[in-house]
Amino acid sequence: MIPLLLLGVLLFGPLWGGEESSRSVPTSVHSSEGGWVLLTFAGDLMAHNVNYRMEDYDAIYEDVAPLLRRDDLSFVNLETVVRGSAPPSSFPRFSVDPAYVEAAVRAGFDVFSLANNHTCDQGEEGVRSTLKEMARLSSRYGIHYNGAVTRREDRFTVTRMEVKGVRIGFLAVSEFMNEIEGSGLVNLVYFPHEGRRRAFLDFLSRVTPQYDFFVLSVHGGEEYRRVPLEVKRAFFREAVSRGVDVVWSHHPHVLQPWEWIRTPEGRRALVLYSLGNFVSGQTWRLGPSDWEEERAYTGESVLFQVRVRKEGERVVMVPGQVVPVVNVVRKEGERRGVYVVRAFSVLTGRVEVDPPWEEYFRRRYRMFRAWVVGWGLDPVRGGSLPSSGAFR
Repeated sequence: MIPLLLLGVLLFGPLWGGEESSRSVPTSVHSSEGGWVLLTFAGDLMAHNVNYRMEDYDAIYEDVAPLLRRDDLSFVNLETVVRGSAPPSSFPRFSVDPAYVEAAVRAGFDVFSLANNHTCDQGEEGVRSTLKEMARLSSRYGIHYNGAVTRREDRFTVTRMEVKGVRIGFLAVSEFMNEIEGSGLVNLVYFPHEGRRRAFLDFLSRVTPQYDFFVLSVHGGEEYRRVPLEVKRAFFREAVSRGVDVVWSHHPHVLQPWEWIRTPEGRRALVLYSLGNFVSGQTWRLGPSDWEEERAYTGESVLFQVRVRKEGERVVMVPGQVVPVVNVVRKEGERRGVYVVRAFSVLTGRVEVDPPWEEYFRRRYRMFRAWVVGWGLDPVRGGSLPSSGAFR
């Protein structure tokens, strides 16, 4: 895949504290071939009321679960508090029952970013509850998570995963919080501030050499922008220069361009500026005739895959599939419907929907494809999922 953006070599920045360290967590390995480690990156797993009121959370993922279960690690940004002791709540202070997250795990998600602006929506108690529930799921399913901790001094502890001999480091940070209470337990990096940015980048220089491959999750930027801010671009490129292999970002709730970078030493790195919403209810108020609305972009994303393999003393990364996905309203009994994730059809632009929505999704797919190909991608080719394909 060719680079999508020609960016200046600038910087980004953090607000942080803590020493470099790592912890080992058992890794559940799925199947991939030829010694390659297959990684899948998704966008935001949100929890609006139309999402958590579903009777069957597993139905959200039924179309994409086969892809997620076939890889080695699937990454998603969990943008809600997890509490079983209180009723669920939607925007602006999200909270869900643990069953909502467990469905995502059953679908195949293995790695969760917990650092985002909604981490502290329910205060410190909410942060601790989320960590308790994630620890329970980790014990049962072998999942991994990063971004929040139970003790302030443990912030910026890198999660260590080893798959097929590849030592993978994972760190999740957020640019800001919506709520102050509990924020001392979250990895915060206010990257527009030069001093904080430099301190964090120096930290990366120390910890990334401890791993064969390093994934940095960054929640930040400006919401609903379809092009990343320059300060964000600059920071991510600087993070790559400090040893990060994949910068995986979210917060804008819409898809932004991605970029392959070749470092001076010949290493290939990937920057995902925003993967948008993987699951949300942000298009709920749209009707079949609203296909030109800006809000429609919040219902579309991709599952971005890469393959990683150790070759002697170095690790190589090559592009995998880029599978376009969309949030679709599906009828549930007599109710208007619930949101599920569907893979766009590459050949026809159609997904399985009620007749009034068929034209909406045909038009949206044409716009979506023209928009992404316009970044510099080659035409869509190939496919693997039912009703899906790969941008190459």
